[in-house]
Amino acid sequence: MKRIICIVMVLLTAALVFAACGKKEVEETTKPTETTGKDVPIIADYFDNTETQKNGETTEYRPDIVDSEGKGIEIIYGSAPQPGQLATVSAKGKANAEFSAVLYDENATAIVNDIKNVKSDDEGKFGFSFIIPDNTKVGSKLLVIREVGTENYLRTTIYVSSAESTTVSE
Repeated sequence: MKRIICIVMVLLTAALVFAACGKKEVEETTKPTETTGKDVPIIADYFDNTETQKNGETTEYRPDIVDSEGKGIEIIYGSAPQPGQLATVSAKGKANAEFSAVLYDENATAIVNDIKNVKSDDEGKFGFSFIIPDNTKVGSKLLVIREVGTENYLRTTIYVSSAESTTVSE
């Protein structure tokens, strides 16, 4: 009986080793460079259907500062940094999936498109951190998060402030 168990264990171990050799390693990737969101439907739709207003100065802002809409991904937390500061966003989607993000300005031009892709945990939670460029105008910016390889996405806004950094949650 012990001999049969040992043979079965050796065969199972060999099968696991061969199975592991056949798996491809997952490389950390970055999203291809995007310069404009005008040709991407979920981005173009946002800018075509969102009113831009003036606040009495020269700064443009959007009335939907904490607006979030999407499919399969929901926002948990988002910061409101100043230009040159670190922005952080956390969200929830599919467990153990890969997500990408791009931040757009009021002209649908990517202002931060080198955000590294991240993988969600077993509960589907994940987050992004990135620096808001120093030359970014104060106001609401569109953040688009996508689940890589699917149609799941989240459109949300980040408010770039001129005063002390504040936190926005939904």
